[in-house]
Amino acid sequence: MRKLRSASGAPPINATRPRFFMACLAVVLVAHAALAAWAARKALDDPPVIPLNVADLATAVAIGLALCGVLAWRWPRHALRLIGATAVGLACVLVSPGVVATVALMALNAYVVGQWALGATADDNPENGTLPPVVFILAGIALWIGVMSMTAAVKVHYGIVYAAMLITPLLAQWRRVVAVLTKFGRGMERPQDVVTSTAIAWSVVLGALVFIHLFVVAKPDAGYDANAMHLEFARIVAEHHRWTFDVARHAWAVMPLGADWTFAAAYLLDGEAAARLANFGFAVIAGVLIYRLIRTFADFEAAIASVTLVASMPLAYLVTGSLFSEGLWTAFLLAALWLAIAFGRTRSPRSMAAFLLVGAGAMQCKVLSVIWLAPLFVYVGWAWSRGPRIRVSRSLAAVACIAATIALAPYVNAWIRTRNPVFPFLNAWFRSPLFDAGTSMSNPLYSAPLRPWSPYEIVIDSGRFIEGLTGALGFAWLLLIPLILFAFLRGRTRLQWLCLGLAVAFFVAVYVQQSYLRYLLPAFVLFAVIGGWALGEFVTTPKRRAVLVAAGVLLVGVNLRFIHAAAWPNAELCLRCAFDRDARVYYLALTMPDRAIGEYLNAAHPAARVGFFIFNGVGPSGFVGYSRSANWHDVESFRALANAGSASEVLAVARKFRLTHVVVAEGPPTSATDYIPAFRDQYTTPIWRYGGRVVAEIKPDR
Repeated sequence: MRKLRSASGAPPINATRPRFFMACLAVVLVAHAALAAWAARKALDDPPVIPLNVADLATAVAIGLALCGVLAWRWPRHALRLIGATAVGLACVLVSPGVVATVALMALNAYVVGQWALGATADDNPENGTLPPVVFILAGIALWIGVMSMTAAVKVHYGIVYAAMLITPLLAQWRRVVAVLTKFGRGMERPQDVVTSTAIAWSVVLGALVFIHLFVVAKPDAGYDANAMHLEFARIVAEHHRWTFDVARHAWAVMPLGADWTFAAAYLLDGEAAARLANFGFAVIAGVLIYRLIRTFADFEAAIASVTLVASMPLAYLVTGSLFSEGLWTAFLLAALWLAIAFGRTRSPRSMAAFLLVGAGAMQCKVLSVIWLAPLFVYVGWAWSRGPRIRVSRSLAAVACIAATIALAPYVNAWIRTRNPVFPFLNAWFRSPLFDAGTSMSNPLYSAPLRPWSPYEIVIDSGRFIEGLTGALGFAWLLLIPLILFAFLRGRTRLQWLCLGLAVAFFVAVYVQQSYLRYLLPAFVLFAVIGGWALGEFVTTPKRRAVLVAAGVLLVGVNLRFIHAAAWPNAELCLRCAFDRDARVYYLALTMPDRAIGEYLNAAHPAARVGFFIFNGVGPSGFVGYSRSANWHDVESFRALANAGSASEVLAVARKFRLTHVVVAEGPPTSATDYIPAFRDQYTTPIWRYGGRVVAEIKPDR
């Protein structure tokens, strides 16, 4: 009987017929590849909102492959670092050197603050190792989020104040800054550890994908959620220099807004482009953490292959191409997992302190974080109880208190203001009078039943789980599923089983509440990490690595073909948007005409009280004056308009809020109960038309 040892470090396992085992895996992989091909063919039948601009996409891919290919061919031992430096140069060209410098300074500031805060918790044991730079950055971001959120209602949120917050820590800790920059410079000179033809191929493909992400980031934000909430929040804070927690106008006003505060900080410092680039930076941090987690049990190629496949997902382009909280949220959760594992191995007080801070940052982004963090706290508590007693220093106790304050602040604030700590969710339980107390808020469009084959459904029919089309999640998951299954059949370490349990538990707990892809992203990212461990188990020879590269390039190409599946505006890359104002205007007219209306109202009618009377429309989209909207963000207005039984009752709603202007759709009623067109024709005077919208002045009382 032959003994095998897992490449992941798992204990020896017995396999009487290893060739038969690998043959079964090959057959299952072929079957899943056929399923992926069928799903991709099916996805071609889904009509996009706008046609895919194949020319722009092909140009972006060619630019990325050419630049990265030349760098990798000429300097193979420095390929990844040179590709990264070139990506920074491309960002300077696309969004301006000033914006890149601003975001870089924000990252440096967070690193210095995080390192300073965690410095007092460090010990002198060299076996405990050091924390990666991205952990210090996330710890610093968590601290800044805490400060910003707890001063939200105070009128101090000015650009000059944020500039001072950015520069002062760097000046106060200038020696630390010099040491960081020196270390970074030396790191850029260090050659790559692994140089094989397949490793270089993965580096080139990953670099090309990063370049395409940057082209997406350079566009104006045309996302619904960004223009209704995330970017709108930054605009309102910039205009009024505070946040009022007005849940009557914004149902999400007391939600955890951690990521939104980082967007607001970047927006105050250097506008929308800085906010979007900062959001991309959070995704890069998440990618680094995916790589580090995979390297705990697998080699370089398995890690970079997994990061590349994640970066190619249409869902990834949704997260980096518009302002969402998922990028920073996922980075916090991955850091918490990495630190929990590190603490289990080293029992280092600094790892514990960092774990508490990044966990607090995750709680500032979404309440769903508790599903991920609770098992990690159990694991950390178990690790704490093992071995010699750990002394709780004053600095560690202080960090724990600060982290608890940051984590609980948004929920305590929501409880005080609304009597519901997770307002407007679970309101059937907490029964806040400020929202519907009869039902708990959820989107009925994403309430699919959980079944054993749900992981397959969510890949093959992903258009049912997001405002997108089939292919939104990518098709590589259909090959990772059997790899993970067969790898765990061969035997895994206890830690790997715990990670699989965490991924499954998070997926199930979130899915049964809302079967929505963005909320499930952390689970899929962790599945990608586990899949990377499986790749390290099976892809161990040059031939298998070559097959992996070939399959990976094919999967990346298929994912790029459906780049618009998770976010239809990405069908138009708009390569000229970074340089041509007319191209930007055309792109927004095609994807988000509401932004032009918001700009018009700010310029021509800044004191107007505007009603955005388009059901489930984006709303203000940049207008920073008083407004009401016909979407769930403004429950009072939405219900009043939905229940209106005549044009005069729509007028009564407008009079109730003392509106002076409205934005309505052109054209006839959309249903027999839609009285807004009649209101438009009888009680308003049109003053501007754009993109199928009418800006109208409400006629005064006679």
